[in-house]
This record gives sequence, structure tokens and C-alpha cells, in this order.
Amino acid sequence: MKPLNLNDKLIKSLSLYFDGKGCFEGLGLKSLSKNYQWPKKGSFPLLNRISMIKIEGKSNYEKNIGLKENSQNIWRDGVKLDIANWAISDWGGIRGNRPKTIQSYVDAINDGNHPNGISGVASYSKILSFMDPKKYAIYDASGLIPTFGTHDFEQQ
Repeated sequence: MKPLNLNDKLIKSLSLYFDGKGCFEGLGLKSLSKNYQWPKKGSFPLLNRISMIKIEGKSNYEKNIGLKENSQNIWRDGVKLDIANWAISDWGGIRGNRPKTIQSYVDAINDGNHPNGISGVASYSKILSFMDPKKYAIYDASGLIPTFGTHDFEQQ
């Protein structure tokens, strides 16, 4: 049998992780509602600054599901810069962006020139995901580290 290449190993590790099997027992998609914590500190941030839509849920997990289900409508109907600031700073916990940086992301996205470099990806991917969560994923350390960590952890 041919040895697995790096991509095959990563796919195998991610499959085990998402299924909660092997060394990832107790994790995975079936356990997501009890293991998921976002934001990491405090309670789910209020939306009243950007939308009148009420996000229901007993847990932050349920509220994040509600946010994902409503984010496109919030983006479509709201003030884009206010939404971007909320998504990056309040919900995303990234407080180091200068106002002109967030404005540049919003302007580029509104013009259809979506940012695509590595610089700022943790911020602008939150805006894109908010705009269309089925098309764009959030790409930051909270997603990147577990992705590669599953591979390293499973190898041990």
C-alpha cells in the first residue's frame, strides 16, 4: 500500500476529528454544542448597535447559530462599517485595527475587490463570513491552529 502524502494525512486527521473518533473521542461535530465557546470571554455581544434583529438562544453556541442564520440580512440592511466594526471588534475580539483599516476592508468588499492576502485575514474574513457565511469562512488562529494541530496530535 502506498504511503499517504501530507494532504491525505491531513484529510484523515480532520475526518477523525470531525467524527470524534480515535484520539479525538469526545470532540467532533456531534459534541460541538457542548464544547463550543465563543466569545471566549464574557457573554455574547449585543447586536442593538447594528441591527434590530433579536438573536435567540440559551447558550453562546445557539446565539452564534442564530447570528449565522441572520448575518446576511443584517449585512444587507445595515450600515456596513458599523457591522464590520462589530464583527471584528465586539464579536471577533480583535481590537488592534485602526478605523481606516476596517474602512478599507469595507470599501474593497463593497467594490467587489475582496481582500485576499494573508495580512489582515483574521479581520476581513470575519466581514466576508458575515456577508455570506455559506461562501466565506473565518480564517484565524481559532480555526487554523486546530486544523494543523489535529494532524500533529493524531500523528503522536
